Amino acid sequence: MPLTSVEVGRHLKLVQEGQVLSEDTDGGEKDEDDRESAQQQQKEEEEQCRSLVELDVFFFRKSGWGKVVHTLPPPAYARILHLNRHLRKVRLTAHEAKLQPINATALSRCLRLKELSISNFTTQASLEQDLGLFLRPVASALTHLTLINIRGEYALDTTPSTTTAPLWFPHVVEFRTDLSPQITPRIEELIARCPNLERLCLSPDLSLSLEPLATMLLLRRQNGSDTYTCCPKIHSLRFLSSTSEANQIHKVIEACGPLTQLEYKCNNLTEEIQHATRAHHATLEHLKISIIFGRPQSTTTTTTATTTAPLLTDRVSAGRAQTKFLQEVVDSFLFLRSLAFRDFRQRSSQADFAETMMEQPWRCDRLEELQLVVGILERGKDVEMECFEPGRVFAHGWRVPMDVPVDRTYLKPNYVLFERFLDHVSVLPVLRKMTALRVDCVR
Repeated sequence: MPLTSVEVGRHLKLVQEGQVLSEDTDGGEKDEDDRESAQQQQKEEEEQCRSLVELDVFFFRKSGWGKVVHTLPPPAYARILHLNRHLRKVRLTAHEAKLQPINATALSRCLRLKELSISNFTTQASLEQDLGLFLRPVASALTHLTLINIRGEYALDTTPSTTTAPLWFPHVVEFRTDLSPQITPRIEELIARCPNLERLCLSPDLSLSLEPLATMLLLRRQNGSDTYTCCPKIHSLRFLSSTSEANQIHKVIEACGPLTQLEYKCNNLTEEIQHATRAHHATLEHLKISIIFGRPQSTTTTTTATTTAPLLTDRVSAGRAQTKFLQEVVDSFLFLRSLAFRDFRQRSSQADFAETMMEQPWRCDRLEELQLVVGILERGKDVEMECFEPGRVFAHGWRVPMDVPVDRTYLKPNYVLFERFLDHVSVLPVLRKMTALRVDCVR
Protein backbone atom coordinates (compact mmCIF):
# COMPACT_ATOMS: atom_id res chain seq x y z
CA MET A 1 0.00 0.00 0.00
CA PRO A 2 1.45 3.44 -0.92
CA LEU A 3 2.46 5.68 1.93
CA THR A 4 0.57 8.94 2.40
CA SER A 5 2.67 10.49 5.16
CA VAL A 6 6.32 10.15 6.10
CA GLU A 7 8.95 11.79 8.29
CA VAL A 8 12.12 11.83 6.24
CA GLY A 9 15.21 11.23 8.35
CA ARG A 10 13.27 9.31 10.99
CA HIS A 11 11.30 6.52 9.33
CA LEU A 12 12.45 6.52 5.71
CA LYS A 13 15.91 5.29 4.74
CA LEU A 14 17.46 7.29 1.92
CA VAL A 15 20.60 6.32 0.03
CA GLN A 16 22.89 9.20 -0.87
CA GLU A 17 26.32 8.55 -2.39
CA GLY A 18 26.58 5.05 -0.97
CA GLN A 19 25.44 5.95 2.55
CA VAL A 20 22.22 4.83 4.17
CA LEU A 21 20.84 7.77 6.21
CA SER A 22 18.28 6.91 8.83
CA GLU A 23 17.36 7.44 12.44
CA ASP A 24 19.42 4.54 13.69
CA THR A 25 22.56 4.62 11.53
CA ASP A 26 25.06 7.15 10.27
CA GLY A 27 25.96 5.10 7.24
CA GLY A 28 29.38 3.84 6.15
CA GLU A 29 31.25 2.08 3.42
CA LYS A 30 29.21 -0.73 1.89
CA ASP A 31 30.45 -3.63 -0.16
CA GLU A 32 28.99 -4.07 -3.63
CA ASP A 33 26.18 -6.43 -2.60
CA ASP A 34 25.08 -4.20 0.25
CA ARG A 35 25.17 -1.15 -1.99
CA GLU A 36 23.02 -2.81 -4.65
CA SER A 37 20.59 -4.02 -2.00
CA ALA A 38 20.34 -0.55 -0.50
CA GLN A 39 19.77 1.02 -3.90
CA GLN A 40 17.03 -1.49 -4.67
CA GLN A 41 15.40 -0.76 -1.32
CA GLN A 42 15.58 2.95 -2.09
CA LYS A 43 13.79 2.44 -5.41
CA GLU A 44 11.04 0.45 -3.69
CA GLU A 45 10.63 3.09 -0.99
CA GLU A 46 10.54 5.87 -3.58
CA GLU A 47 7.82 3.98 -5.43
CA GLN A 48 5.86 3.84 -2.20
CA CYS A 49 6.38 7.57 -1.74
CA ARG A 50 4.72 8.66 -4.95
CA SER A 51 1.38 9.19 -3.18
CA LEU A 52 2.52 11.34 -0.26
CA VAL A 53 0.27 14.14 0.90
CA GLU A 54 2.36 15.07 3.97
CA LEU A 55 6.13 15.30 4.30
CA ASP A 56 8.30 16.18 7.32
CA VAL A 57 12.02 16.56 6.62
CA PHE A 58 14.51 16.75 9.50
CA PHE A 59 18.09 17.66 8.65
CA PHE A 60 19.42 16.55 12.01
CA ARG A 61 18.84 14.18 14.88
CA LYS A 62 20.10 13.99 18.44
CA SER A 63 22.23 11.13 19.68
CA GLY A 64 21.78 9.49 23.04
CA TRP A 65 24.16 12.03 24.58
CA GLY A 66 22.22 14.98 23.18
CA LYS A 67 24.76 15.63 20.43
CA VAL A 68 23.29 16.99 17.21
CA VAL A 69 24.01 14.80 14.19
CA HIS A 70 23.30 16.28 10.76
CA THR A 71 21.95 13.48 8.61
CA LEU A 72 19.98 14.28 5.47
CA PRO A 73 21.68 15.94 2.47
CA PRO A 74 19.50 18.46 0.56
CA PRO A 75 19.33 16.40 -2.68
CA ALA A 76 17.46 13.63 -0.84
CA TYR A 77 14.45 15.76 0.11
CA ALA A 78 14.48 17.47 -3.30
CA ARG A 79 14.05 14.05 -4.92
CA ILE A 80 11.04 13.27 -2.72
CA LEU A 81 9.49 16.64 -3.55
CA HIS A 82 10.00 15.96 -7.25
CA LEU A 83 8.15 12.63 -6.94
CA ASN A 84 5.22 14.15 -5.04
CA ARG A 85 4.05 17.36 -6.69
CA HIS A 86 0.59 16.84 -5.19
CA LEU A 87 1.81 17.25 -1.59
CA ARG A 88 -0.58 19.14 0.69
CA LYS A 89 1.68 19.65 3.74
CA VAL A 90 5.47 20.12 3.87
CA ARG A 91 7.63 20.87 6.91
CA LEU A 92 11.38 21.40 6.46
CA THR A 93 13.36 21.71 9.72
CA ALA A 94 17.11 22.31 9.81
CA HIS A 95 19.23 22.96 12.88
CA GLU A 96 19.84 26.59 13.83
CA ALA A 97 23.58 25.92 14.02
CA LYS A 98 23.73 24.62 10.44
CA LEU A 99 21.39 26.47 8.12
CA GLN A 100 20.38 24.72 4.91
CA PRO A 101 19.90 26.32 1.48
CA ILE A 102 16.34 26.53 0.22
CA ASN A 103 15.64 24.41 -2.85
CA ALA A 104 13.18 26.88 -4.32
CA THR A 105 12.84 25.03 -7.62
CA ALA A 106 11.69 21.77 -5.99
CA LEU A 107 9.22 23.56 -3.71
CA SER A 108 7.73 25.59 -6.54
CA ARG A 109 6.46 22.39 -8.19
CA CYS A 110 4.11 21.53 -5.28
CA LEU A 111 1.18 23.47 -6.66
CA ARG A 112 -1.40 21.89 -4.31
CA LEU A 113 0.47 22.82 -1.15
CA LYS A 114 -1.81 23.94 1.70
CA GLU A 115 0.57 24.01 4.69
CA LEU A 116 4.23 25.02 4.46
CA SER A 117 6.73 25.31 7.31
CA ILE A 118 10.40 26.21 6.81
CA SER A 119 12.79 26.65 9.74
CA ASN A 120 16.50 27.57 9.78
CA PHE A 121 17.20 28.01 6.09
CA THR A 122 19.22 30.40 4.02
CA THR A 123 18.61 31.79 0.54
CA GLN A 124 21.20 31.37 -2.17
CA ALA A 125 20.52 34.69 -3.88
CA SER A 126 18.16 36.94 -1.96
CA LEU A 127 14.96 36.52 0.00
CA GLU A 128 13.10 38.33 -2.73
CA GLN A 129 14.27 35.95 -5.44
CA ASP A 130 14.24 32.63 -3.57
CA LEU A 131 11.08 33.08 -1.48
CA GLY A 132 9.29 34.66 -4.40
CA LEU A 133 10.30 31.77 -6.66
CA PHE A 134 8.55 29.05 -4.66
CA LEU A 135 5.91 31.09 -2.82
CA ARG A 136 4.43 32.70 -5.92
CA PRO A 137 3.24 29.42 -7.56
CA VAL A 138 1.62 28.18 -4.31
CA ALA A 139 0.47 31.51 -2.84
CA SER A 140 -3.12 31.15 -3.97
CA ALA A 141 -3.48 27.69 -2.38
CA LEU A 142 -1.64 28.08 0.96
CA THR A 143 -3.69 28.18 4.17
CA HIS A 144 -0.88 27.83 6.76
CA LEU A 145 2.56 29.44 6.45
CA THR A 146 5.54 29.25 8.84
CA LEU A 147 8.83 31.04 8.17
CA ILE A 148 11.37 30.80 11.01
CA ASN A 149 14.97 32.02 10.80
CA ILE A 150 15.08 32.51 7.05
CA ARG A 151 18.27 34.41 6.32
CA GLY A 152 19.06 36.19 3.10
CA GLU A 153 20.66 39.25 1.63
CA TYR A 154 17.52 41.35 1.30
CA ALA A 155 14.03 41.52 2.70
CA LEU A 156 11.14 40.10 0.75
CA ASP A 157 9.94 42.74 -1.71
CA THR A 158 6.15 42.58 -1.97
CA THR A 159 5.70 45.91 -3.74
CA PRO A 160 4.32 46.05 -7.29
CA SER A 161 6.70 46.36 -10.20
CA THR A 162 6.32 46.68 -13.94
CA THR A 163 7.15 43.00 -14.47
CA THR A 164 5.94 41.18 -11.35
CA ALA A 165 2.69 41.50 -9.44
CA PRO A 166 2.96 41.69 -5.63
CA LEU A 167 2.61 38.47 -3.66
CA TRP A 168 -0.84 37.84 -2.19
CA PHE A 169 -1.95 34.97 0.04
CA PRO A 170 -5.75 35.11 -0.16
CA HIS A 171 -6.41 31.89 1.78
CA VAL A 172 -3.70 31.94 4.49
CA VAL A 173 -5.45 31.80 7.88
CA GLU A 174 -2.40 31.08 10.08
CA PHE A 175 1.03 32.71 9.84
CA ARG A 176 3.97 31.95 12.15
CA THR A 177 7.22 33.86 11.92
CA ASP A 178 10.06 35.43 13.85
CA LEU A 179 10.84 39.12 13.62
CA SER A 180 14.44 40.26 13.50
CA PRO A 181 16.23 43.10 11.73
CA GLN A 182 18.94 40.63 10.71
CA ILE A 183 16.52 38.22 9.04
CA THR A 184 13.40 39.76 7.54
CA PRO A 185 13.18 43.45 8.37
CA ARG A 186 9.99 43.91 6.32
CA ILE A 187 8.12 40.74 7.24
CA GLU A 188 5.12 42.89 8.24
CA GLU A 189 4.65 43.58 4.53
CA LEU A 190 4.26 39.85 3.97
CA ILE A 191 1.69 39.66 6.77
CA ALA A 192 -0.20 42.49 5.09
CA ARG A 193 -0.63 40.29 2.04
CA CYS A 194 -2.81 37.84 4.00
CA PRO A 195 -6.24 39.54 3.94
CA ASN A 196 -8.01 36.56 5.54
CA LEU A 197 -5.46 35.94 8.28
CA GLU A 198 -7.06 34.65 11.49
CA ARG A 199 -4.15 33.43 13.65
CA LEU A 200 -0.83 35.28 13.98
CA CYS A 201 2.09 33.78 15.95
CA LEU A 202 5.20 35.90 16.47
CA SER A 203 8.67 35.42 17.97
CA PRO A 204 10.22 38.91 17.96
CA ASP A 205 13.82 39.86 18.61
CA LEU A 206 14.06 41.32 22.11
CA SER A 207 15.23 44.70 20.85
CA LEU A 208 12.91 45.08 17.88
CA SER A 209 9.99 47.49 18.09
CA LEU A 210 6.73 46.08 16.75
CA GLU A 211 5.28 49.52 16.16
CA PRO A 212 5.60 49.19 12.33
CA LEU A 213 3.56 45.98 12.51
CA ALA A 214 0.92 47.66 14.68
CA THR A 215 0.78 50.59 12.28
CA MET A 216 0.35 48.21 9.37
CA LEU A 217 -2.54 46.41 11.09
CA LEU A 218 -4.30 49.73 11.64
CA LEU A 219 -3.57 51.04 8.16
CA ARG A 220 -6.57 51.50 5.93
CA ARG A 221 -5.90 50.62 2.32
CA GLN A 222 -7.69 51.27 -0.92
CA ASN A 223 -8.70 48.45 -3.25
CA GLY A 224 -10.59 50.02 -6.09
CA SER A 225 -13.57 51.75 -4.55
CA ASP A 226 -13.35 49.74 -1.32
CA THR A 227 -11.47 50.78 1.81
CA TYR A 228 -10.34 48.03 4.15
CA THR A 229 -8.14 47.39 7.17
CA CYS A 230 -5.25 44.93 6.89
CA CYS A 231 -5.96 41.49 8.36
CA PRO A 232 -9.36 42.40 9.88
CA LYS A 233 -10.14 38.75 10.70
CA ILE A 234 -7.31 38.16 13.20
CA HIS A 235 -8.84 36.66 16.35
CA SER A 236 -5.79 34.82 17.73
CA LEU A 237 -2.51 36.55 18.64
CA ARG A 238 0.33 34.61 20.24
CA PHE A 239 3.85 35.69 21.15
CA LEU A 240 5.69 32.38 21.31
CA SER A 241 9.00 33.71 22.61
CA SER A 242 10.04 36.07 25.37
CA THR A 243 9.36 39.74 24.77
CA SER A 244 10.74 42.92 26.30
CA GLU A 245 9.52 46.46 26.83
CA ALA A 246 11.30 47.45 23.61
CA ASN A 247 8.95 45.21 21.61
CA GLN A 248 5.93 47.30 22.61
CA ILE A 249 3.65 44.30 22.20
CA HIS A 250 0.75 46.29 23.67
CA LYS A 251 0.56 48.26 20.43
CA VAL A 252 0.05 45.08 18.40
CA ILE A 253 -2.57 43.81 20.88
CA GLU A 254 -4.44 47.11 20.62
CA ALA A 255 -4.19 47.14 16.81
CA CYS A 256 -5.92 43.77 16.43
CA GLY A 257 -9.69 43.52 16.25
CA PRO A 258 -11.65 41.57 18.87
CA LEU A 259 -9.45 38.67 19.99
CA THR A 260 -10.62 35.28 21.26
CA GLN A 261 -7.10 34.01 22.03
CA LEU A 262 -4.16 35.97 23.45
CA GLU A 263 -0.80 34.66 24.64
CA TYR A 264 2.35 36.53 25.58
CA LYS A 265 5.58 36.18 27.57
CA CYS A 266 7.00 39.35 29.08
CA ASN A 267 9.48 40.37 31.77
CA ASN A 268 7.19 43.12 33.07
CA LEU A 269 3.41 43.13 32.97
CA THR A 270 3.26 46.85 32.36
CA GLU A 271 0.20 49.04 32.69
CA GLU A 272 0.17 49.39 28.90
CA ILE A 273 -0.03 45.61 28.41
CA GLN A 274 -2.76 45.32 31.04
CA HIS A 275 -4.76 48.09 29.36
CA ALA A 276 -4.36 46.47 25.93
CA THR A 277 -5.53 43.12 27.33
CA ARG A 278 -8.59 44.70 28.96
CA ALA A 279 -9.66 46.00 25.55
CA HIS A 280 -10.54 42.40 24.59
CA HIS A 281 -12.35 41.43 27.79
CA ALA A 282 -15.69 41.02 26.02
CA THR A 283 -14.40 38.44 23.51
CA LEU A 284 -11.38 36.63 25.01
CA GLU A 285 -11.86 32.88 25.47
CA HIS A 286 -8.23 31.83 25.97
CA LEU A 287 -5.70 33.94 27.86
CA LYS A 288 -2.14 32.82 28.69
CA ILE A 289 0.34 35.14 30.42
CA SER A 290 3.88 34.22 31.44
CA ILE A 291 6.12 36.55 33.44
CA ILE A 292 9.68 35.55 32.69
CA PHE A 293 12.99 36.44 34.27
CA GLY A 294 14.49 39.50 32.63
CA ARG A 295 17.59 39.11 30.52
CA PRO A 296 19.85 41.57 28.69
CA GLN A 297 18.33 43.04 25.57
CA SER A 298 19.95 42.56 22.19
CA THR A 299 22.12 45.45 21.06
CA THR A 300 22.46 44.44 17.41
CA THR A 301 19.63 46.45 15.97
CA THR A 302 18.99 49.61 14.03
CA THR A 303 15.59 50.08 15.59
CA THR A 304 15.16 51.90 18.88
CA ALA A 305 12.05 52.01 21.01
CA THR A 306 11.13 53.63 24.29
CA THR A 307 8.16 53.31 26.55
CA THR A 308 6.42 56.42 27.81
CA ALA A 309 4.88 55.01 30.97
CA PRO A 310 6.99 53.97 34.00
CA LEU A 311 7.64 50.24 34.30
CA LEU A 312 6.70 48.20 37.34
CA THR A 313 10.23 47.20 38.23
CA ASP A 314 9.85 46.52 41.91
CA ARG A 315 8.84 42.91 42.31
CA VAL A 316 6.68 43.49 45.35
CA SER A 317 4.65 46.29 43.80
CA ALA A 318 4.59 44.42 40.50
CA GLY A 319 3.21 41.36 42.26
CA ARG A 320 0.41 43.38 43.85
CA ALA A 321 -0.46 45.01 40.53
CA GLN A 322 -0.48 41.65 38.75
CA THR A 323 -2.67 40.05 41.38
CA LYS A 324 -5.08 42.97 41.17
CA PHE A 325 -5.15 42.57 37.39
CA LEU A 326 -5.90 38.84 37.75
CA GLN A 327 -8.75 39.66 40.12
CA GLU A 328 -10.13 41.90 37.42
CA VAL A 329 -9.73 39.14 34.83
CA VAL A 330 -11.72 36.53 36.77
CA ASP A 331 -14.35 39.17 37.55
CA SER A 332 -14.93 40.80 34.15
CA PHE A 333 -13.60 38.45 31.44
CA LEU A 334 -16.87 36.54 31.37
CA PHE A 335 -16.26 34.46 28.23
CA LEU A 336 -12.96 32.91 29.31
CA ARG A 337 -12.69 29.16 28.73
CA SER A 338 -9.03 28.81 29.70
CA LEU A 339 -6.79 30.99 31.86
CA ALA A 340 -3.08 30.45 32.47
CA PHE A 341 -0.89 32.76 34.52
CA ARG A 342 2.69 31.89 35.46
CA ASP A 343 5.07 34.11 37.40
CA PHE A 344 8.01 32.76 39.40
CA ARG A 345 9.40 36.20 40.17
CA GLN A 346 6.82 37.44 42.64
CA ARG A 347 8.16 37.95 46.14
CA SER A 348 4.99 36.64 47.71
CA SER A 349 4.16 33.10 48.68
CA GLN A 350 1.66 30.81 47.00
CA ALA A 351 -0.43 31.03 50.15
CA ASP A 352 -0.56 34.84 50.11
CA PHE A 353 -1.48 34.82 46.44
CA ALA A 354 -4.27 32.28 47.00
CA GLU A 355 -5.66 34.30 49.89
CA THR A 356 -5.81 37.42 47.73
CA MET A 357 -7.50 35.61 44.85
CA MET A 358 -10.22 34.36 47.22
CA GLU A 359 -11.17 37.84 48.41
CA GLN A 360 -14.01 38.11 45.88
CA PRO A 361 -16.21 35.70 43.92
CA TRP A 362 -15.13 34.66 40.45
CA ARG A 363 -17.64 35.47 37.70
CA CYS A 364 -16.03 33.65 34.75
CA ASP A 365 -18.61 30.85 34.76
CA ARG A 366 -17.47 29.46 31.40
CA LEU A 367 -13.95 28.68 32.62
CA GLU A 368 -12.93 25.09 31.80
CA GLU A 369 -9.17 25.12 32.46
CA LEU A 370 -7.21 27.10 35.05
CA GLN A 371 -3.45 27.33 35.63
CA LEU A 372 -2.07 29.60 38.35
CA VAL A 373 1.61 29.22 39.17
CA VAL A 374 2.61 32.34 41.05
CA GLY A 375 5.03 33.29 43.81
CA ILE A 376 7.65 31.41 45.75
CA LEU A 377 7.26 28.29 47.88
CA GLU A 378 7.58 28.54 51.64
CA ARG A 379 7.91 25.28 53.54
CA GLY A 380 5.50 25.01 56.41
CA LYS A 381 3.36 27.89 55.21
CA ASP A 382 2.70 26.72 51.66
CA VAL A 383 3.53 23.06 51.40
CA GLU A 384 4.68 19.91 53.02
CA MET A 385 7.06 17.85 50.91
CA GLU A 386 5.02 14.85 49.91
CA CYS A 387 4.24 13.06 46.66
CA PHE A 388 0.62 12.81 45.59
CA GLU A 389 0.02 9.47 43.95
CA PRO A 390 -2.07 9.38 40.72
CA GLY A 391 -5.77 9.13 41.46
CA ARG A 392 -5.59 10.87 44.86
CA VAL A 393 -9.06 12.31 45.54
CA PHE A 394 -9.75 15.70 47.12
CA ALA A 395 -12.91 17.64 47.94
CA HIS A 396 -15.58 18.39 45.31
CA GLY A 397 -14.50 15.47 43.14
CA TRP A 398 -11.03 16.84 42.37
CA ARG A 399 -8.29 14.25 41.93
CA VAL A 400 -4.74 13.86 40.68
CA PRO A 401 -4.92 12.57 37.08
CA MET A 402 -4.07 8.92 36.50
CA ASP A 403 -1.85 9.53 33.45
CA VAL A 404 0.81 11.51 35.31
CA PRO A 405 4.44 10.27 34.88
CA VAL A 406 5.56 8.29 37.89
CA ASP A 407 8.54 10.59 38.49
CA ARG A 408 6.36 13.71 38.71
CA THR A 409 6.55 15.19 42.20
CA TYR A 410 3.46 16.78 43.66
CA LEU A 411 3.63 19.15 46.54
CA LYS A 412 1.02 18.62 49.19
CA PRO A 413 -0.37 22.05 50.11
CA ASN A 414 -1.61 23.24 53.44
CA TYR A 415 -4.87 21.27 53.65
CA VAL A 416 -6.97 24.07 55.13
CA LEU A 417 -5.86 26.56 52.49
CA PHE A 418 -6.15 24.07 49.63
CA GLU A 419 -9.67 23.01 50.63
CA ARG A 420 -10.71 26.65 50.89
CA PHE A 421 -9.37 27.30 47.42
CA LEU A 422 -11.22 24.26 46.07
CA ASP A 423 -14.40 25.55 47.72
CA HIS A 424 -13.89 28.92 46.07
CA VAL A 425 -13.37 27.71 42.49
CA SER A 426 -15.70 24.71 42.60
CA VAL A 427 -18.69 27.01 42.12
CA LEU A 428 -17.54 27.45 38.52
CA PRO A 429 -19.84 24.96 36.80
CA VAL A 430 -17.65 23.74 33.91
CA LEU A 431 -14.16 23.96 35.46
CA ARG A 432 -12.61 20.53 34.87
CA LYS A 433 -8.83 20.99 34.87
CA MET A 434 -6.75 23.07 37.28
CA THR A 435 -3.21 23.75 38.47
CA ALA A 436 -3.12 25.71 41.71
CA LEU A 437 -0.70 25.78 44.65
CA ARG A 438 1.57 23.67 42.44
CA VAL A 439 -0.92 20.79 42.35
CA ASP A 440 -2.51 19.43 39.15
CA CYS A 441 -6.15 18.35 39.51
CA VAL A 442 -8.97 17.19 37.28
CA ARG A 443 -12.59 16.38 37.99
